[in-house]
Amino acid sequence: MYLLALLVICTGAVRDEGLDGPSELLELSPQHAAEEEEEVREEMMRLLAEHSLRHTVERADAREVARHHRQAERAVDPHNASTEESSKTTGSEASTEESSKTTGKEAFHKAEEDSHKVQEDVAAVKEATDHAEERGKAVDKDFNKYDERLKKLEATLDKLAQKSFRWQEEVMKSLAEAESDKYSPLATAQLAHSRQKKPKGEGTTTGAPGTTQTTAHE
Repeated sequence: MYLLALLVICTGAVRDEGLDGPSELLELSPQHAAEEEEEVREEMMRLLAEHSLRHTVERADAREVARHHRQAERAVDPHNASTEESSKTTGSEASTEESSKTTGKEAFHKAEEDSHKVQEDVAAVKEATDHAEERGKAVDKDFNKYDERLKKLEATLDKLAQKSFRWQEEVMKSLAEAESDKYSPLATAQLAHSRQKKPKGEGTTTGAPGTTQTTAHE
């Protein structure tokens, strides 16, 4: 197989140099054939080296791309990055599970801390609510006291108004009695009797002529 491949390659090389057919290939000298074989080997080694180098570069590029991809994943999700980095460092599934357990414990502790904080906030809100309710009850109690005092003041004003009305009645009654004493029945009878004794047209003359005025004496 190797000789057949070499023959095909040599045939191609001969054709490149302007030679035609196998008959002309047989006319080549053994030295020339050896040189051609050496050149073919060198070309094969060069191709193999180039292919190996290209494959190495491609693998390096792939590793570089994967590294950049992992960095991007770590930037997006630090939790997954830390888990992946831990698993790669240990190189075993057991270490990955241990790291996951550790991360889970940390997450659980963090959740407990957050729960305690929430409970503290709830307790603070409840305390503030209770304080506000107590203040509201105190305000209601004070309002009830003020309402009772206001009602008492209104009752006192009503009593004073009633007393004032009764006092006014008593004053008016006293004035009426004083006026009635001035015109007692005895004085009224004496005045009527004196008027009956006097003739018509007589009386005490005062002021201008033709004017008469009758006065009654008590």
